Amino acid sequence: MNRLTLANRKMIMSAMKTTTRLINSLCYCLLFTGVVAAQAETIAGTSYQLNYTDTTSVSSYDGMYTASTTNRLGSANSSPVRFSNYIVSFQLPELGAVENPFATAAFSVAFASYAYQEGTVNIDLYGIDAGASADPTSSMGYFGASDPATNVTLVESNFLEANSGYTADQTISTSASALVDYLNAQYAGGAGAGQYVYLRLNPTITFGSAPRGYNIYGSGADSELVPQLSYTIPEPSSVALWGGLVVGLGLVLRGLRRRG
Repeated sequence: MNRLTLANRKMIMSAMKTTTRLINSLCYCLLFTGVVAAQAETIAGTSYQLNYTDTTSVSSYDGMYTASTTNRLGSANSSPVRFSNYIVSFQLPELGAVENPFATAAFSVAFASYAYQEGTVNIDLYGIDAGASADPTSSMGYFGASDPATNVTLVESNFLEANSGYTADQTISTSASALVDYLNAQYAGGAGAGQYVYLRLNPTITFGSAPRGYNIYGSGADSELVPQLSYTIPEPSSVALWGGLVVGLGLVLRGLRRRG
C-alpha cells in the first residue's frame, strides 16, 4: 500500500486550505461586489399611431401610421375627430433558456411638441402581452384611467404629466421595476425569445371633441430621437469565466481529498 509521507500530507493539507480560501473569496466577490459583469444593450423600437373615432370603443378603429417622424398622442382637430394611442414594439432578444434575464430596463421617448391645447391630459404607460408580429392590433388601444384588460401590465402612471412644460427634443423615460418585471414575464424563461413586446402610451381620459395631446417622435426620426429600450443582463462570458474557475477549483479540492 502506498503511504504518503508526513511532508506530502502537510503539503496536501496546505493546498486544501488555500483552495478553500480561494473558493470562499470568489463566492464573496460574486455575492457582494458584483464581479459578474453586466452587459448593457439599447434597441430602437418601431412606433405606431393607432387612430380611433370614438374613445369608448376600440371598434371605432380608423387605421394607423407607422415609422413616422412624429406620432400624435391624444386627439386631433380633424373631421371626424380622431383619437390616438402611441405604441412601440420591440423584439425580445435571444438570451437562452433562463429565468428573469433582465436585471434593469429603461424605456424612453422624445417629446416633439404639444398638439393643440397644451399639456392638458396625463398619459399612462402599459406593457401588452407579447405577440409574433411587430405590428400591434386595433384591439390594443385604450382610453381611460385604468385598463381592466387581463393582457396588459401598468408600467407607470402619468408617464407624461399634464402641464409639465416639456420642451422640444426632451427625453422622457422610466426605469420602473414594473418594466423589468414585465419584460421578464414576457421572456418566460426563453419561450418568448424572438417575440415582440408592445409598450403603449394612452390618454387617461375618454375626452370629447376638444383637440389636445402631444406629438412624440417616432421610429422615423433621427436616431437620437427614436423610442428606445435599454436593458442589462449578466454578461455570459463573465458568468462562464467565474463559474468555470469555481468548478475547476472544486475539482482540484476533490482530487486532493481523494489523494489524502
